[in-house]
Amino acid sequence: ASISREVAEYVSWAPILISSFLSLSGLLFLNVIIALICEANVEILEKAKKKKQQGRQEDNAKEKDNASVAERVLNLKAMHFEIQALLEKSFVPALETGDPQAR
Repeated sequence: ASISREVAEYVSWAPILISSFLSLSGLLFLNVIIALICEANVEILEKAKKKKQQGRQEDNAKEKDNASVAERVLNLKAMHFEIQALLEKSFVPALETGDPQAR
């Protein structure tokens, strides 16, 4: 304010220029502060979104593991029945002929 008064003695329109400069600088500074707050908020929301997506991916991975376990059990059961069928086929000729080496 004192600078504005000193300059006003020499140039009549200087206080208007200094006041507008200080007002504009204040608005720009306030704008920067608001931009920093907004960017911090966006970053927090993105982190929360990533965390939520990771939770979903982990849930999907668990479901996939559970599904793959179920598929493995079904495959093992199918192999078990195939092995039983092969064993029965190989022992049927031995039982019919009475020869243990007729397999």
